[in-house]
Amino acid sequence: CNRTYYGEVGRTYELEVKRPNEKQLPFLCFLNFTAGGKMFGELVQLSFESFSVGTFESFTSEGCPDGYISIKEANRPPPGGRWCGSAWGYTVYYSETSSINVTLHLDRLSQQQGAGYSFEFKISYKFLRLSDAKIRYGNATQRSYRGKLHSGTYCDRLLESCLRRPCRVQSPNYPGIYPRNVSCHYRIREKNVPNGKHALIAVRQANYHYKEHVTKFDNSDRVFRIWDQCNMMQDYLEIMDGLDDKAPMLAHLCSGETVPEIISSGPELLVKFHTSPYGNPFHPLPLSYLPGFELEVQVFLVNKESPTYIEHGKKCEFVLTTFDNSTGFLESPLHSLPPNTTCHYHFRGHPQEVVWISFIKYHVTNDRMGEFDSGECDVQLQLWDGDIKSKTNVPLMGQFCREDKPKLCDHSLLSNSSRKTRPCDLSESYVSTGPDLTLAQSIKYGNVMYPVQFVLRYEFVDFSQEGLQTTMNPCDRIFKSTSGKFYSPRITFLYGRGGQRNLNCAYQFESEDKQKLELNFLKVGLGSKGCKTRFDKESHRWRCYYKNNSKGIAQIRIFEYPWQGVEILRDCICSEIHQPLTIITKTARKVVVNFLVTNMNVTEDYNVYYFDGTFEFLPQTDNSCLNPWKTRRLKGSSGEITLRNNQKHGEHTLNHTTIYCTQQPWLIEPENAFNNFLYLKIRGGEMKNGSECPTRNRILVYSVGRTENLHVICPSARNADDVVELFSEGWGIFSYRSVQIKNSRSFIVEFLQHEPGNFVVTWMEVSKNPALTLPRSLLMISPPNCPHSCPELGACISPELWCDGLRHCPSGNDEEEGNCSIPGGFPNNLLTASLFLAVIVTLIALASGASVCVWKHKRREKKNVIVSVTEHTFLEFKSGLC
Repeated sequence: CNRTYYGEVGRTYELEVKRPNEKQLPFLCFLNFTAGGKMFGELVQLSFESFSVGTFESFTSEGCPDGYISIKEANRPPPGGRWCGSAWGYTVYYSETSSINVTLHLDRLSQQQGAGYSFEFKISYKFLRLSDAKIRYGNATQRSYRGKLHSGTYCDRLLESCLRRPCRVQSPNYPGIYPRNVSCHYRIREKNVPNGKHALIAVRQANYHYKEHVTKFDNSDRVFRIWDQCNMMQDYLEIMDGLDDKAPMLAHLCSGETVPEIISSGPELLVKFHTSPYGNPFHPLPLSYLPGFELEVQVFLVNKESPTYIEHGKKCEFVLTTFDNSTGFLESPLHSLPPNTTCHYHFRGHPQEVVWISFIKYHVTNDRMGEFDSGECDVQLQLWDGDIKSKTNVPLMGQFCREDKPKLCDHSLLSNSSRKTRPCDLSESYVSTGPDLTLAQSIKYGNVMYPVQFVLRYEFVDFSQEGLQTTMNPCDRIFKSTSGKFYSPRITFLYGRGGQRNLNCAYQFESEDKQKLELNFLKVGLGSKGCKTRFDKESHRWRCYYKNNSKGIAQIRIFEYPWQGVEILRDCICSEIHQPLTIITKTARKVVVNFLVTNMNVTEDYNVYYFDGTFEFLPQTDNSCLNPWKTRRLKGSSGEITLRNNQKHGEHTLNHTTIYCTQQPWLIEPENAFNNFLYLKIRGGEMKNGSECPTRNRILVYSVGRTENLHVICPSARNADDVVELFSEGWGIFSYRSVQIKNSRSFIVEFLQHEPGNFVVTWMEVSKNPALTLPRSLLMISPPNCPHSCPELGACISPELWCDGLRHCPSGNDEEEGNCSIPGGFPNNLLTASLFLAVIVTLIALASGASVCVWKHKRREKKNVIVSVTEHTFLEFKSGLC
């Protein structure tokens, strides 16, 4: 006793104090161990080989009444703690400084039952270099920063800048036994936080290789205990969400094999370690476990404007609005929460929006809670269909307790850069009925005890649209105002990301009067379907050209309905447009813009396929064209449309046909649309493969229901044989469409007059000749030949056209003298002459009436414009010219 001991590094020394006799009581012994530096070391290691000093009675009050030992570090205030009783296991003390004083104090000898008086004090000691203390300080390549010791304290430390270096929080004298009666404050602070970021500090149990692959020792002292269950033993850890003692307490731990991860809500964290005044030196079994504790410190950064943390001094309440982000991911707070915490998440959208949330992950860990199960709902998740702060009763969408899980869309976790998973189905999600939704999660013991993690995806789905809905499809809209805006739907559920493969929307514009409609497409996006939009100068329309449609279709088509049930495809757009595009339709009371997308993938939505535009019905003006033929809908066994305009004004030829609406489409129908067809003959040639035409005028012809299949005809004929002959659908090959679609055997004719010129279109109603179409092998008798036919066409014609004085068949068969003579030798010339005279009289009468009407208009225009329409071979103006 009362000596100072030195030694060399690498050697082990032993020391034993013999049992004093009663005359020596009270017994007091001072032992000093000093490391002299360099070869004599910088640290001291004491190993208690045999220890029995007095009796251990209590951790807190008069725990060592018979005797004790205490250890004081050089240049540190004495903690005043005492060890007594009997030690078991392998107990080691590592000094914090180069010199320690051990005080052995014995008031009386304690008597063990049946063993007489007991006293043992045998130790071994070594001197160590700092470089050998790798568990405490780390190795040469990565040193652990233990913090700066506060002057005048035993173990208070400040740890800063842990974002840039590895920091450790260690119990005093780690990895040996810690002293008694100490209160250590480890303040962790991060000052260097980048702009726009928020720092969180995490502490967790450090795991080293020597703790792995070891069978756990069944010891009740290693049971995980928290909060009020730590009353028996006063050694505990407290983690505070801040630097002072008034900060919220995140955890109160007193024993356990591991310390759970604990995270602060800000850049400051306080770890308090308190030990009881009395104890006995012991080491927990098995020997592979170290006494005390070591916590890793990690600083990580989150976005400052994010719901991943709670601002200091505020409630756990977050508001997510569509003004900030229309879609995003929401995670549970990344930091630890104190007990009895309830977090509210308020989703608030525009009046025309709904909230769509899908839980991608929801996990509650409670492996350690078996002994603390009170049967109550310690963790609760609730969903409300609305804002619970409102005065109205908000319906509850779901309530889940502890391990109960909400509807999950966890397959989304499998998605990565190379693999896209299917979108979350509505059966895997929650959708509000209005613009608000509230989520609340309550945790009774805090999430250190109950680690709760959830990740959800939210989206404010915009249901706002212009116009009125006409069908069950929310994007079928009707517009009856004179002007306004219209745009593609932003309803995610209609697109690929909402689970749909195809989208088909119809925007219908109606006007009481037949007016032109001006459509302005301000921006258009139609993905990458391999299609180009080009302006066709021949048809004067925007057309879509697909390389192939294996990727699906994405296009905007404009349809006109000049007659009920008759649809005309006017323009088509299938590629992205960066500059505004204006389209002016013909005169019609009904126009439909069709937005069609097929074969969408799971990532595509309204950000890929969209358009935004305005519309305006153009008012009628004094220069608006007249329509003497009412609906421009023609029927008859035959007829002709002739336009002539050849007036020259100086060196220029003026176009006056526009006053008669001749550029509006014409519909030619057969009288008997079920049995008969139309034969169309037009002077000119069809434009194919870049053929040339001396005039810029064109005639467009197409069948009803197939308006995309255009016949573009040059109205200029070099000789009398230059004609284009067309039959209505189903003439050559039977077509089911001709039966299913009304007016499928009709023709639509348009005159595109860019300069003065002449147009001539004639038509004739025909039917198939039974003698040529019916199979003879299946009939008992030969089918009859029709009495009035055009053999070169293989067609039957109306009896009204037979010998009427006009050639209808290309060969003139209907006007041959042999076919027109009356049996018995009486010629038919007299009848023909009488009929021709009646026609002349009728023409004179009509011309007189037309003169009076046209006088009300510009006289010079009528002199040089001839517009005639012939039905049933009678030349006449229809009523309505005046």
